[in-house]
Amino acid sequence: MLRLIRRRRQHAESVIRQIVSHFKDHPAVIGYQIDNETSPTGIPTQYTNSAFLERLKKKYKTPETINKIWGLAYWGQLVDRWEDLPPRNGILNPGYKLEWENFQHDIVTDFLAWQAKIVNEYKRADQFVTQDFSGGVHTNLDQWAIARNLDIVAENPYFETQNRLDARGIWMSGDLGRSLKHTNYLVTETNAQTIGWDSRTQYPQYPGQLRLVVYAHLAAGANMVEYWHWHSLHYGQETYWKGVLSHDLEPNRTYAEVSHVAGELKKLGPQLVNLKKNNSVAVLFSADSANALRYMPVSDSVDYVTVLRQMYNALYDLNVEPDFVQAGDPNLSRYKVLLVPPLYSASDEVLQQISDYVKSGGQVVMAFKSGFTNPTRSSRVSLRQNGSHPILTE
Repeated sequence: MLRLIRRRRQHAESVIRQIVSHFKDHPAVIGYQIDNETSPTGIPTQYTNSAFLERLKKKYKTPETINKIWGLAYWGQLVDRWEDLPPRNGILNPGYKLEWENFQHDIVTDFLAWQAKIVNEYKRADQFVTQDFSGGVHTNLDQWAIARNLDIVAENPYFETQNRLDARGIWMSGDLGRSLKHTNYLVTETNAQTIGWDSRTQYPQYPGQLRLVVYAHLAAGANMVEYWHWHSLHYGQETYWKGVLSHDLEPNRTYAEVSHVAGELKKLGPQLVNLKKNNSVAVLFSADSANALRYMPVSDSVDYVTVLRQMYNALYDLNVEPDFVQAGDPNLSRYKVLLVPPLYSASDEVLQQISDYVKSGGQVVMAFKSGFTNPTRSSRVSLRQNGSHPILTE
């Protein structure tokens, strides 16, 4: 089975190499986008089940280990042989589900890293490798791990228009994209005209809104803004996801506004590219906590992401711009304030790090449901005091 996967990758690699080698010297090719809004399917196919089992064998060595850390004695789920482990379908055990979720993260990370490695063999010194994330913060990906294999991060932040225009999503996407590598980022997709997969939600921008949004992207740290797409499609699911040109392919007021802003950037661009920030506030992000809390929800309307957005919106309303940091980031000391959405799943090391940050003078705003479980989804049962700072322990 694994041999079949390797053969399929070999065929894909052959295609990648032929395409990149053919176009690499063309002066119009400034970089390579290795994929688009890539995310895992989560589907437990025979291939993923086999790869997941191999992962468990390497990580945990024996079935007795997962019996213990996942509590498989409960409900009589003990596994005597690796082959007895059931597939993901219908699994209720939260430890199993979190391991599967992280496995799905790694599938995407490894796939993109594999592509980036191939492209890096061909790219010129003046070219880059990127991959674009859809807007917002994602719990089904390890965006920091993906970013390590890219030269520059790209984002696809779309926005509502007319009186619905709200820059919160634009800024959140920008703050996240900029934080992944502590560098500027690219906007590889955003609204040109109206967007939507049908004609019910066609709200053309008011005059000047496209220009306003371009400068919001640049202020957030974008080094490029491009539209999806050049002209509106005449077929397919995105027939009404309008481009710069409408279906008649004739110049229009959107084209005129894009051209006007392009003219401004031709003059101002050198002063606006590579703008740097030195933010003193950060939002701590934990995909493990988001997913683990999803398995044990606290509400039908409140979850990890809603609390994160509540915290982010409060900063937005105060005109305070944050970075995002991943749980376990070793450089928390560069921030004065740390906002922590429900850190439901965290290692002792991460909790100790936050405690040390406070001891050193940092200010923490920590949400409810923090420190409840360790990364294997085993509950912590006691709270001991370390000086004046509580440390959660197993």
